Amino acid sequence: MEKKEILNNLLSQINAFDSKASILVTAVGVVFALASSFLLDSNLSVWQSESSIGIAYKVLFLLFLLISLTVMFCMVMVILPRRRKDDGKLYANYYLDITKIEKEKLEETIRKIDIDGQIKINAMICTKKEIWFRRGILLLIPFAIILIILICFALFC
Repeated sequence: MEKKEILNNLLSQINAFDSKASILVTAVGVVFALASSFLLDSNLSVWQSESSIGIAYKVLFLLFLLISLTVMFCMVMVILPRRRKDDGKLYANYYLDITKIEKEKLEETIRKIDIDGQIKINAMICTKKEIWFRRGILLLIPFAIILIILICFALFC
């Protein structure tokens, strides 16, 4: 496998993480909004109850809120572009540096791009995105379980 193919595979994986995270942020946001409007309905007797069931419902709702926000935070951390550490050099493969490189020196700078370094950098980016994505995915389990419990409380209590 050639170095450019490895680099392109890493870039494809980075784009895939970004796309999946965008979809999940949207999906979790929509589910959260719909569930909240149903679960916060003031007509629900369980919401107004001061019994242990009512207190458990309120605690579970707060937990649902916290997990929802944490899932969305994890997915935003996947999508969020990060700035590289400034070492005083300008790199032709970093979008913010390209704007600072003089037009006459750009072609020369592009020829000097270290593909091995790019593979390493993009592998690190991909690893960070994968870690945040995995955290968000794992948090979807308690998100779903608590949502189901809250709906059951609302419908049957």
